[in-house]
Amino acid sequence: MSSSNISTTVQLNYRPSNDLFLRKLPVSRSFDFGPRALLVAIAIFVALLILGEVCQFLLAQRQLSTGEKGNYIILPWLRYLGTPQFFTKEYRYLAKTLRRFPGSWFRFRVRENDVVIISGREARHVFFNCQDLTFLEGYFLLHPNMKYLMPEAYTEGRDGFSWLLKQFARADVLQHFLTPTVTDAQRLVSELGKEGIMDPFDEVDRAVFRVSTRIAAGNEIADHAVKLNAVHRALSWLQESSTPHALILPWLPTPSRFRSVIGGLKLHRMLSEVFQKRKRYSSGNKDVLQSLVDEDVSATQASVLTIMTILAAHSNTSAILSWLLITLLQHPTWLATVRAEIDVFLTTHHVSSPSQSPSPIGTPTGTGSPSDIPMIAWERALPALDLCLEECLRLYMNVPLIRRNTGDDIEVAGRTIARGDYVMYMMEDAHLDAAVYPEPARFDPLRDRRKGGKSNFVAWGAGTHPCTGQRLAKLIIKIFVAVLLWNYDVELVDSRGKPLKKAPQPVMGLFSVPRPDVDVHIRYKERVCGAPTS
Repeated sequence: MSSSNISTTVQLNYRPSNDLFLRKLPVSRSFDFGPRALLVAIAIFVALLILGEVCQFLLAQRQLSTGEKGNYIILPWLRYLGTPQFFTKEYRYLAKTLRRFPGSWFRFRVRENDVVIISGREARHVFFNCQDLTFLEGYFLLHPNMKYLMPEAYTEGRDGFSWLLKQFARADVLQHFLTPTVTDAQRLVSELGKEGIMDPFDEVDRAVFRVSTRIAAGNEIADHAVKLNAVHRALSWLQESSTPHALILPWLPTPSRFRSVIGGLKLHRMLSEVFQKRKRYSSGNKDVLQSLVDEDVSATQASVLTIMTILAAHSNTSAILSWLLITLLQHPTWLATVRAEIDVFLTTHHVSSPSQSPSPIGTPTGTGSPSDIPMIAWERALPALDLCLEECLRLYMNVPLIRRNTGDDIEVAGRTIARGDYVMYMMEDAHLDAAVYPEPARFDPLRDRRKGGKSNFVAWGAGTHPCTGQRLAKLIIKIFVAVLLWNYDVELVDSRGKPLKKAPQPVMGLFSVPRPDVDVHIRYKERVCGAPTS
């Protein structure tokens, strides 16, 4: 009986202890396939897929493979994203790869889009001469938000942008743009005052933007400070939203995307109002918008083409003008040569020196204002300034050009550009070729930029794809440089007015114009006399 009691006691003591132990074990939970467990399983599965994709990418990155079709080097990519370096350090990565394998072609992906980087003289010839390689298709890849601002129907064909630019590349039309350009250059000098420190990528940029807006949309916006600032801000929003990260998730409603939509709507509304007013009342203006009124196009088409004209006339023109000023200030001999040339040119055309007049650039003593100087004289005079401008273009404006093959497959030197491929040409392939330009990074305006053929200098386009706005861009740059150097003594400083410790170098990108890698400002002081120095 005692034995039975002991046995019962042991069983009673054991079972609660065992139940407690079992209750502490998460056995039942490990087999619980509820919603939370399902989400965890999916997350683990996706993480393993991503890890496998990344490992595969890293292994492929160690040794670049050669494609079977087309004989190009394949840059590895992730399945959805594409080649990740394109979104993180796009220009440096592509330029470094090009230098690592000179003369090679490369294929990589931007999400679902195939991009081919070409190089070499034969490929360059095809790029600038093949009509099936369209500019705007390539532009929309890097600036996807522009698709909504610029419908394709208003950018191609007879009613498109190329037709419009060709109309405004004629000498008789450019002559009408001379006066507003000189006026806005004088206005910049008035705003700067007698001395101070300026950021050329700010003050000069805004002055060029005013000129571009005046030429494209007329005085109604250019002379209205609030409207002009609104247009500048809206276009800045559009350009800022075109970043590598915006290409990763194009549908994501980010703040920058909202700003770009708002900016686009504001631009269309403002330009449509001016357009409709011009249609109701006759205008003596000679600008792009008036030309579109005369052509009786729709308000939407007029708005789109006017915006495109502002963008084309402003961004690169302003950037190269700023780089030209910065570069001249780093090379005193060339600065003195260009200034002496400007002094002789303006004095020959009876423009008084700054010290002889209370107004910027002076009131001429003979024939009239500088805008009375014929446009052809501005184009043909100032050869030293022309040389310096071309050398700055060679050094600093090596932005990649991208187009899309909208025709059949193209065979070039045993390689294939398939229909639908985006084709990218890095201009440094031509401009920084040591075989053509010894010491290519050195500023030397006297070097022969046409050595071995015109295709070795492609800053203004080439072949059947020339830059139709180059005459206008050169005119704006020459006038602004002449006005500034005629009125001011200048030197390079930082924002605090101290001498620069390091020569500025351009930070290149696919999505923006090059900016200096250091803080660069210009100290200016009114010249005592603008008369020729020799």
